[in-house]
Amino acid sequence: MHHGVNVMIWALTYPEARLQLIDWEETWAKPMASILRLTAQANPDNERLAEVIQEIKERDETARVILEEDNTARVHPDGDVRRLHLPNRDGVFEVEFITFARLRNNTKLMVVMPPGGPAYPQASLAMPSTMANVPVGTSATPASA
Repeated sequence: MHHGVNVMIWALTYPEARLQLIDWEETWAKPMASILRLTAQANPDNERLAEVIQEIKERDETARVILEEDNTARVHPDGDVRRLHLPNRDGVFEVEFITFARLRNNTKLMVVMPPGGPAYPQASLAMPSTMANVPVGTSATPASA
């Protein structure tokens, strides 16, 4: 990926992304386009998001069609394991998406890392689920369960 390029623009419009991201359309493009669409609908005043979507539509016809016509509905990739090729490396690599979200302003941080790597236990447990935070003996089941 080129330095300074928005990851959504790269993944959806750059030819090398289609070579590196295995099963590009179904596993990468459709879920990413869905996240863009749903985030734009929830944040209609976000000018930068609108610019990114417009640039994607202008740069690539296939990505434009996916953005406008596909009905995949994904809010986040948390827990997704996807496969890719890395430049100058042989073989196929798996990565897992770990997503952290702030509740007050709907920003997200995504960590993409190999599942089972040395930092994986710390990253996957850094923000426990709501279910993990329910005190023992609580009778109600949280909505996230």
